[in-house]
Amino acid sequence: MTRYFYLIFLALSLWLLAACGTAAEIETPLASAPSPSPAPTERATAAWVTPTTEPTATAVPATPTPLPPTPTATPPPPPPLTISQYSLWATLEMAQRQLAVTQTITYVNQTGVTHIELPLLIEPARSNDTFQLHSLLDDEGTALTYRWENEHLIVALPSPLPPRDYVVLHIAYEVRLPAQEGAFGYTSLQTNLGDWYPMIPPYLPERGWIINPPGRVGEHLAYARADYAVYLRLLAGESVAPRTQSSPTVVAM
Repeated sequence: MTRYFYLIFLALSLWLLAACGTAAEIETPLASAPSPSPAPTERATAAWVTPTTEPTATAVPATPTPLPPTPTATPPPPPPLTISQYSLWATLEMAQRQLAVTQTITYVNQTGVTHIELPLLIEPARSNDTFQLHSLLDDEGTALTYRWENEHLIVALPSPLPPRDYVVLHIAYEVRLPAQEGAFGYTSLQTNLGDWYPMIPPYLPERGWIINPPGRVGEHLAYARADYAVYLRLLAGESVAPRTQSSPTVVAM
């Protein structure tokens, strides 16, 4: 009897042990099972691919940076004229005592009044066959009209000349020097060019143009303030000897 119970107890113990082992086998995989590895992606696979050719570097030309345009310097306008100007180009033939002249007068009206004509004093015209006028033009090359009054010209302007404005006159003429002593003429020792070019006299509002007749003694001309540029060329001839104390001289005034 005792043996019978012993066998039953042993059978129950084995059945319990078997049941516990089965439960342990079932719970262990659930607790310690490793996490499934993620499926490899295309990016991970491509990282292990070895390229068969070297990558080619393409040179990109540098784009030049456009420079800002260089500013063009605009020259300042010329200052307004405040004084009349005389420019003379003359050639003197010593053998014939003849002077060929091209003259430009830039006359600035500082009289305070408007003028429609201008006087030109021509001292060489006081002698017969001494002065010969070839042309009288404005700055555009148009011939100007004029009239003689005694020994000077009255020039009609192309348009009225207001104060502080200016007009340009171009004059071409010849002067034949007379054989006489004095400020204008020549001798065997000296040639004098005194007051040999046309000029515009000064102006006074209370009197007008200052034009004086010549006197027997002393000066009669009045000169307006102006700038002068004179270019004188001498044609002496091939047979003229070197200059000595007795050689003729030229004095221009």
